[in-house]
Amino acid sequence: MTRSYFTSYQMGDSIRAGYTHYMNLAKTQDTHDLNLYYRATLALLMARQGNMEQAEHIAATLTERSLYEDEMGRYWRDNRGGLLWHEAPIETQSLIIRTLLAVGREAEASEAARWLLKQKQTTGWCSSPATAAAVTALMAAGGSVQLETDPEITITVGNDLVEVSDSKATAGYTTHTWDGNIGREMASVTVESKSPGISWGALYRSFTEEMEKVEHQENGISLKRTVWRVVSGPEGDHLEEVRPEVKLNVGDRVRIQFDLTIDRTMEYLQLSDMRAATFEPVSTAAGYIYNLRDDIGYYVAPGNTRNVFYIDRLNKGSYRIEYEVNVQKPGRFQGGIAVMQCLYAPAFRATTASTVITVE
Repeated sequence: MTRSYFTSYQMGDSIRAGYTHYMNLAKTQDTHDLNLYYRATLALLMARQGNMEQAEHIAATLTERSLYEDEMGRYWRDNRGGLLWHEAPIETQSLIIRTLLAVGREAEASEAARWLLKQKQTTGWCSSPATAAAVTALMAAGGSVQLETDPEITITVGNDLVEVSDSKATAGYTTHTWDGNIGREMASVTVESKSPGISWGALYRSFTEEMEKVEHQENGISLKRTVWRVVSGPEGDHLEEVRPEVKLNVGDRVRIQFDLTIDRTMEYLQLSDMRAATFEPVSTAAGYIYNLRDDIGYYVAPGNTRNVFYIDRLNKGSYRIEYEVNVQKPGRFQGGIAVMQCLYAPAFRATTASTVITVE
């Protein structure tokens, strides 16, 4: 593959013999045994050597195994990170884009480039080689259109026209803050883009509200909190769900369980759970926990009023986090809310409703 970058340099007879031998092996390679990275590499090599029929065949199989969404673009389910050097999602996607372009599949390459950009929204390109590969692929797929820093965008909030930054230093990043009361007319937000590239943004509203009136909300993250009473029996522990009509007793052991689902890969996530005043964590030690069953690792930091979980990275999928508390005193308590948010892209967030805990 490396030799295909330097076609202007002539090979000696001894080198040519070895080169021809390995090229013949490549032409007869069974691609079913290759992962995405090697398959795209082989297709790109065949295209550069003029064997377009085989290159197109491999590219067609790559496209057939891909998934497509209007927002996320074209991607591959098995393009996931691993321990080996060729198990790198950003580099693999970049290589696939170059392969699709080499066989004339510009439309699919542009869709795959969209996935690369959307990854940058919620994650960081993990290394300098990954960044270089991604930028090279984006430039090849759409030139400066994919990386436009001066997009023609008009944003209107109510009757206010938001001035979009054209500064090169901010790369098109714009923020605007409204203080004071927010009127109903500002609920109408219009965003119009005349640029062919991709842009994204978010609208945040901060306000105070009584705890019991907070409603369940989610955007990109789904979060469900379930409270269980742990009951010991002759056959071991079993769980009973604590519904609003269920009353707990002082000394009960309770398990707080979170089922979460994310619709894309995200990094730097935080889950903050406000505990009822009667709950005391069974473990008050902060530290890293890895749940092998659900394949999720996180750092937990118990506090006086809440437990906070810090998660470095989650791939698209469903996960579970749980911890246990003891019931300390009788009364009627607000269970508070739980909030999960991607700190890299705060617009991706989920909030649970408040719960009421009654203890006899």
